[in-house]
Amino acid sequence: MIKSIIDKLIHDSKYNQYFDTNKKLSYVMISAGAYKTYEKGRIVFLILQDNIPSIIVKFYKQPNGLIQNEFKKQEIIYKKCNGKGIPKPLGILILNGIEIMIEEGVDGKSLERYISDNPSQNLVKSVMYKINSLYNHLNNMLELSTFDALNKEVNQLLDRFMNLYSLSENELLVVRECKSIFLQHFKNEKIFKRYSNGDFISRNLIIDDENITLIDFEHVNETHLYYFDWFRFFKYQYSLSHDYLYSIILNSEINDHIVISSLAEFTKYRSNKQFDIASRMIFEIKEYVLRSDSLHLALLDDEKKSMNRFISDVTSRLNEKQTINTQIFSLNDILSSEKEFYHKIHSKIHGYTESDSKIENIQKEIVKQENKIKRLENEKESLQRTNTALSTFVNHDKILDTPLKKIVNELYLEILHRYADREGLMHFSLLLEKKKMTVDDLRKSLLDSNEYKMLG
Repeated sequence: MIKSIIDKLIHDSKYNQYFDTNKKLSYVMISAGAYKTYEKGRIVFLILQDNIPSIIVKFYKQPNGLIQNEFKKQEIIYKKCNGKGIPKPLGILILNGIEIMIEEGVDGKSLERYISDNPSQNLVKSVMYKINSLYNHLNNMLELSTFDALNKEVNQLLDRFMNLYSLSENELLVVRECKSIFLQHFKNEKIFKRYSNGDFISRNLIIDDENITLIDFEHVNETHLYYFDWFRFFKYQYSLSHDYLYSIILNSEINDHIVISSLAEFTKYRSNKQFDIASRMIFEIKEYVLRSDSLHLALLDDEKKSMNRFISDVTSRLNEKQTINTQIFSLNDILSSEKEFYHKIHSKIHGYTESDSKIENIQKEIVKQENKIKRLENEKESLQRTNTALSTFVNHDKILDTPLKKIVNELYLEILHRYADREGLMHFSLLLEKKKMTVDDLRKSLLDSNEYKMLG
């Protein structure tokens, strides 16, 4: 299917201008729709020319009309933002009755990889400033709305949540209290709305030394809750300690209360202010609805248990009288957080501070590794052919006999671009089954593996 799409693009008069026959063409799988239901599973791959991103291709495993919606709304955002910080949507290609979205590729690194490759406090400050600037640029799309419209959106969200999650009487009281606190805050405020990509997270931010670009508009929507983007960003940010990041932002030029209070929610300095708690509740409800809409049934029980624990925590916080001052951050706190940060990436920091002789040894080792990589590249096609041939003898229906094994296999395909080996399949599916690991934990484990680093 992928090769058919590439061939169609090369010979299509609308898209062939993006291809140079003198450049080496290749592609890499970005997502295979792991952990989602089949009808919501989406294939995303990147076409490269001489290893430079050229075009991104997206389509659903089963036609559902969502690609058209994503394309139209991304096109609106691209125009409203004057093409800055957003990949250009190029069009919809139809192949074998499947709608396929085409957009311009973006050169750069994900936020997590960019920071790990260049670890320093100044770089983290610079990156956060860029992200905040991009967010403020998106706010140029703000349109005046009404309290009634906000109230309607929140109530519709809660209705969907209560259809998906069976609230106890006490939980219902807590949710209603949070809704009341949240809406009351905006009663006499100006109300705005704008488009959000719905997935403002680190792996969807592509960065180089000059630019930052927001990708992935699968969950794009027009909303009054656009500032929840910051909650989502910090919740799914794994490359830095939240406490460390908090200390950096407090000592930076970023003074936006929404940014600081959203980050504080994931640190030991979170506030017990009623509005902050209520905002987090509405955000988590929105997250629950979003995830429940596409998750495999096997993972929904985990979501429900997590939500139960979260509502219990919110109940305790609402009854707490103490409000923590989120601006107080002692020198010991900063030193402790910074120590944790450098501990996580000490190998890279160590490389920067080694003696000249050590650096020479590292450079020699790099030359050896480069030679090894060349040998591996020569063997790659042969290994791929062997792997393909061997896979034809495997009865996947028997091996992938549970939803959790299928999820493990899809993550292997998405991240490592190969089928899961029998040992890995059994090991990880058992951990998922016993709830000793989540899908996000598995994804992180594969992303941290030496095999994935070799692919990079």
